[in-house]
Amino acid sequence: MKFVVWLFLFLNLKSLMNWLKASTSTATAQAARMLSGLIVIKMIAVSLGTEGFGRLGHFMSLISVLSVLAGGGILNGIVKYVAEYKGSPSRLNTFLSCAGAYSLLFSVLVCLVLSLFERQISLLLFDTDQYGSLIVFLAFIQFAYGVVSFCNGIINGLTETVKFAKISIVGTALGLPISCFCILQYGFVGAVVGLAVINACLLIPSLIAVMRLDLLQKIKLRFNRLDFKHIARFSSMQMVSLATLPLAEIFVRSLIAQYFGWQETGLWQSLMRLSAVYIGFFTMFLAAYYMPVLSSITDRRKSFNHVVKYLLGVGGAFIVIAVVVYVMRYYVFLIIFSKEFVIPANYVLYQLIGDFFKILSYVIGFLIVAKAKSTLYILGEFVQTGLYLGLALLAIRSGQVENVFVIYAFSNFLYFLVCLTGLTVYGRLSLRIQQKTE
Repeated sequence: MKFVVWLFLFLNLKSLMNWLKASTSTATAQAARMLSGLIVIKMIAVSLGTEGFGRLGHFMSLISVLSVLAGGGILNGIVKYVAEYKGSPSRLNTFLSCAGAYSLLFSVLVCLVLSLFERQISLLLFDTDQYGSLIVFLAFIQFAYGVVSFCNGIINGLTETVKFAKISIVGTALGLPISCFCILQYGFVGAVVGLAVINACLLIPSLIAVMRLDLLQKIKLRFNRLDFKHIARFSSMQMVSLATLPLAEIFVRSLIAQYFGWQETGLWQSLMRLSAVYIGFFTMFLAAYYMPVLSSITDRRKSFNHVVKYLLGVGGAFIVIAVVVYVMRYYVFLIIFSKEFVIPANYVLYQLIGDFFKILSYVIGFLIVAKAKSTLYILGEFVQTGLYLGLALLAIRSGQVENVFVIYAFSNFLYFLVCLTGLTVYGRLSLRIQQKTE
């Protein structure tokens, strides 16, 4: 009996140490990305002011979309199947060969679409065609994003969290000086280039890290039916993600500008950017450590317990960060942005509440991604976007900008309830299956 107790404690201690190691590595990586992001945001805020910051928002969204879309948006798919096939080198090589071919083909298609329709895209987003050359620039730089996603998918699938941290730190160190120079020298255009380049500079350390694993030399770009089907499932999930919430935010941003002006849009945008910084920490950890572990768990009941454990852990960690941000809000906005960007306390509170439920929804949502349930994932994306967009339209037309933040919190709360209901059903089904097998 004592042996069993000690074994239980050892296994849990080992699990805790792995979790702490992954958390530390992820925290270090995200700290580097966060610091560089804050420096870049500060420079943009000081150089362009609230109005310029608001106008830049569409480009921020476009770059965020391209960083995920490049290569087919198959990062999570690579993470999942690398985690599953890492014990079988030949199977892993076959999969990566197909994934590499898919990623390259998709990047070429994205480049062609953006280059051919640069004028129309510029007119659609900015009501002017003067930014067409910047669209073309993004069309070519997204090739780097595709390679970065491919390499990071391999690294995360192998749960090499230390290597992933090094990639983020080195890439950020390379990109930050270039980004700052562009912003200081070339204003609005420089800000777009700087934001794009800082992500692209992850290419060099990503390639070096994967080449040291001796995997790229064995990969031959070729398609096969089974892996193409697997990859396409994840690609379709990511396509829906990119066609829903990011585009909804672009639409909401345009409406805020129309109803309240670019000044209020800049304030809204600054809070959204700050939100993206600390949410990025959690999503990076979930993608780099949580999802690969979840993908490797085949027992449904264990998967359910794993999700519940992370709901409590991630939720608790977020509350600590949220309290610090709220209490120090004046100094946070003063340091990160400028005096123009000091936002009312109630706006910040609503944003933090919304982000809390968004993060918890992500924890549950990664279960769907890890199990490759594409139909369920797509349905969830439409529900989430529908809630946010529908309620946001009502809030904006009410004539009160505060209601936009209220609706953000409320829509994320409602979506979390939907996710929690789904998790509860999953847990009950898992228990029934376990009882039948026993």
